[in-house]
Amino acid sequence: MVALSAFVLALLPAGAAAANSWSAPTLVDNNNTNVTITALACPSATQCTAVDATGHVVTFDPTDPKTPVPAAIDDPSGENGFYGLACPSLSQCTAVDFAGNEFTFDPHSPYGATDARIDPGGHLYEVACPTTSVCVALDGAGNAISFDPNSPGSATPYAMSPGNSFGGISCPTTTQCMADSAGSVFTFDPAKPQGATQEVVSSGVVGSIDCPTTDQCTAGNGHMTTFDPANPSVSSTTTFSVDFAGGITCLSIHECVVSAADPSNVNAGVAWVFDPASAAEPTEVHLDPSSELTWVACPTASECVAAGVRGAEAMFNPQSTAEPTDTNIDGRNSLLAVACASAAICATTDDAGQEVTFSPSDPGVAGPPTAIDAGDPLEGDFALPALACPSISQCTALETWGRSVTFDPNHPASPKPVRVDSAGHPLGLSCPSTSQCTEVDDAGWESTFNPVAGTVSSSQALDSGVALEGVACPSSTECVAVGDDGNAITFDPLSSSFPVVVSVDGGHALFSVACPSQRQCTAVDDAGQAVTFDPIAPSNAAVGEIDSGNSTLSVACPSTALCLAVDDAGNAITFDPTSPAGASSANIDGSNVLYAVTCAAYTCAATDVVGNVVAVALTPTSGSAPSAPPAGDSPATLAPGSALVSVPGGPAVLPVLRLTPTILLASVKLKQHRRTVVFRLKAKGATTGFECALVRGRHRKHGTAIVYSRCGTTITFRHLPPGLYVLYARAVGPGGVDSTPVVRRFRIA
Repeated sequence: MVALSAFVLALLPAGAAAANSWSAPTLVDNNNTNVTITALACPSATQCTAVDATGHVVTFDPTDPKTPVPAAIDDPSGENGFYGLACPSLSQCTAVDFAGNEFTFDPHSPYGATDARIDPGGHLYEVACPTTSVCVALDGAGNAISFDPNSPGSATPYAMSPGNSFGGISCPTTTQCMADSAGSVFTFDPAKPQGATQEVVSSGVVGSIDCPTTDQCTAGNGHMTTFDPANPSVSSTTTFSVDFAGGITCLSIHECVVSAADPSNVNAGVAWVFDPASAAEPTEVHLDPSSELTWVACPTASECVAAGVRGAEAMFNPQSTAEPTDTNIDGRNSLLAVACASAAICATTDDAGQEVTFSPSDPGVAGPPTAIDAGDPLEGDFALPALACPSISQCTALETWGRSVTFDPNHPASPKPVRVDSAGHPLGLSCPSTSQCTEVDDAGWESTFNPVAGTVSSSQALDSGVALEGVACPSSTECVAVGDDGNAITFDPLSSSFPVVVSVDGGHALFSVACPSQRQCTAVDDAGQAVTFDPIAPSNAAVGEIDSGNSTLSVACPSTALCLAVDDAGNAITFDPTSPAGASSANIDGSNVLYAVTCAAYTCAATDVVGNVVAVALTPTSGSAPSAPPAGDSPATLAPGSALVSVPGGPAVLPVLRLTPTILLASVKLKQHRRTVVFRLKAKGATTGFECALVRGRHRKHGTAIVYSRCGTTITFRHLPPGLYVLYARAVGPGGVDSTPVVRRFRIA
């Protein structure tokens, strides 16, 4: 089978133990309940194409597979069926069928496929295309057929292993392929299979094969055998047995992944990760117990996709067996902001006027929640929505009603609140030094102040009447704010010069911004997009989707080539801000809303609405160096090829036992063309009903209370005027009303 590389969920840092993480099985071929995906190819980390035994092809994103629609491009009766597939590029794939035909197509528009009979007397089972103009197919009678998929008419079968079937084919270079048949390996140029050389490996059929280099192959359908195709007598048989190997991919000379196509279901849905050059026991990965896996492909070194019977696919990381874990450090309170002064000290603030200090390497032993703000004496609002830590002994938090509290995260005590904003409600904060902080609010104003002295040095309107959601200050004389109207505002907090206001994301609300340098900033919005721009000349902003279907709420960029964003669905998204199309997403916190993320160098922490913190360690891309610790409230980011790895926590801090029910948001459907949104609710614990409120605008005005009314499990709002909205919903039970309502923001365009 063709050697393909794997997709990224996580790379382990040096010295870390290997463990496997994987996605749940996802149906990608719903043509028939018992359909078998017979071949799979992944030319990139976000694009895979599969073919089945009934002549259908389906293309999907393994990081967000949903349920794509299979396209029938072969015999509609399903009698031919595809058994081999190769995709040498993102826009070209070639499949071969049981009737000797080849089909070449664009996976994004497969109905335009061209087909040709290249093997009139044989049943084609395998195909490899080292380039877009050279393919070689293998049949069940021992023939090899070389052809140009763009002009296949002159193809001629060559009897390479007469009367025998092939186990597989692998092409480590454009001019060298290896195929195995009847205990022998054949090495040849795919354009000239007539010049093949044959070497005996062992008796019987070898089975599936992959060759990461020209001098090392691993194959087998029972015991896996590793050998040099030019000198197969020097071979090694590993100590484990893979009954009915469905597919093999070797990511390097020391790492291979093989799936089990076991019709007895003893090993159904299992894959093994092993070192082909070692006799060490393999790591067993349980992917889909309901399915026989027939194929595995790895588009990057840390992402593999397996597929098989019943049309399901599952994605896993062969280098990491542990999924990210969250650690509760603050009961059921919502953690609204987080900041890391170093890789060992982080602080987070909640909606109850408390802060929690923790180490991201061991969040389970976090200090107890400490009250640092008694709240507004008139409103009774305790929320601390913004936080920055310019040093390991100094953090500053902002309360909803415009006061700041500065404290030592190691000994938080009870700092005295100081009013720094009289214009609106603070939303974002950045502190480029221990003596200077800049905050922005929901009225479009900024205030710059000395957090130690408690004195305000400047206050000005940046984008009057617009909620400014985030701010980042890469230096003491340069800050960048972003707002609900898609504008980016660059200004000098120490000067009265006019701010530069430029629309970088029209029609969308920007929620957070990170600036790893004075000439590069990245913001994230309510449509799952990243916007990267030069704050000195922001009109040339580049917008790219990184998180389809979700709102990205926070972002952090430890370097100019690596960012990490978190969203309202519990996902962390890593991406290169200069090339966001290659973003990869991993769920790290179930269905919880992740409010904030921050990074100190490549150590990051994200916080959610139910008191959890998730620590992640990022691995930089080759050649990237960490910027200075990112200033501001922007969340951390991961780059393509980087690792998203949970850091094991110590003893968990369990939430207090609650007799009231806990509400959960089951689903949201937003129908923009009808200006309609539908929410479905559910709850844990004894529940007698639900209460809901819909508020126009992202934030409530000072002094207004939420007015709840009774609602059902399904709520529909129709014909909403354009604008931002917030849904509040809470569960009611015999023990009272849940004090932690669901808060879901959305926008009607």
